[in-house]
Amino acid sequence: MNYNTSIFIITFFVALLLITIVGSNKNFSTKVRKGLIVTFSIVLAGAVCEWLYLSIESGSFEGTSELKFVNLLLFLLQLIKFIVIPVLPLICSKAIFEQTEPTKTDLYLFKILEKYIKIEESLVIICFIYFFKNQKDFYGTIVYKIYIVSFLISVTYLFYSAYKFSKMYQTKNKLELVVIIAFVSLGIILQIKYPDIKTGWLMIAIIATFIYIYYNETVQCIDGLTKLLNHQSFNNYLEKIKKKEFLLITFDINNFKGINDSYGHCYGDEVLVKVGKFLQEVYGEYGRCYRIGGDEFAVMLEHDFKKVDKLNSLFVKKLEKEREIAQKQENDFPFVSYGMEKNDTKVQNKENINIRERADKKMYTHKKSQKSQTPWIMRIK
Repeated sequence: MNYNTSIFIITFFVALLLITIVGSNKNFSTKVRKGLIVTFSIVLAGAVCEWLYLSIESGSFEGTSELKFVNLLLFLLQLIKFIVIPVLPLICSKAIFEQTEPTKTDLYLFKILEKYIKIEESLVIICFIYFFKNQKDFYGTIVYKIYIVSFLISVTYLFYSAYKFSKMYQTKNKLELVVIIAFVSLGIILQIKYPDIKTGWLMIAIIATFIYIYYNETVQCIDGLTKLLNHQSFNNYLEKIKKKEFLLITFDINNFKGINDSYGHCYGDEVLVKVGKFLQEVYGEYGRCYRIGGDEFAVMLEHDFKKVDKLNSLFVKKLEKEREIAQKQENDFPFVSYGMEKNDTKVQNKENINIRERADKKMYTHKKSQKSQTPWIMRIK
């Protein structure tokens, strides 16, 4: 078994394994699952094309050199590689990292990138046809350099989307993206400097694996309905920073059962989503936002504690505005109670009560004080 075949077998089974894992993963949405399967299938097909090209060119298949169409086949196999590789990061990006409505800036940026890639692809095809009889001369042209730049731009866009995705889902492990980018950069540099070492598709397969792990790790921390961090993530992080100074705010939706009973669970879900959205909009810049139960939420602030009263007031205003909109539609939007507790490492907790219990105690006190101010609760009981 030669070097190229060994690389191909490793790449083939990595891509096949990823396709199998994604296909059996029911936690992903249909869009994400299809997008990942398409991405990994392209990697697998690209590896096959690369291996066939190298095997035919080296004469590993007896009699192929005598076939009239062998040059055409080699041409097509190479052309497929040069067309697909710059597009692959864009396919991956659209599949897994762009799950919300894009901003105008994002749409404009993608349109420019899309037009650029189309021009680059056209140049590659024209130039490749020109060097039909001697394809190796293609590597010395300016078009090949444009192809490399196009791939770099596409990869940059992929990581830009990944960064926005991680920011939206409050993922703080940006270091993982930095390490993946470093690996990509090293792989590209080695491939450009040593073009005879055909490890391109293996590198892409490994990158795809890293991207899948990163995405899967992020999704596992997210509450599916509100897109906030989930209860398990809350417990893990609370354990991690329990010896540090931070402020915990717990929230509870008043009489949420009455909302579900009166307006149905679909409207109840809308309420949860909107409360989660308001929490993220108000507190997201200063800390982490969680859904820790059915109608229970939490926020951990690790800095800017002095701003908490201002943030709380802003959150209440958003609820009041939403309540006014709901009443015009003959619906009710609930009040939300909250309680705050600071984890001060300098002060010993004599009662030995954990910080969440202390915050919850204050939150329930707030809830009792709100009941007299919420006459609409009587209507939905």
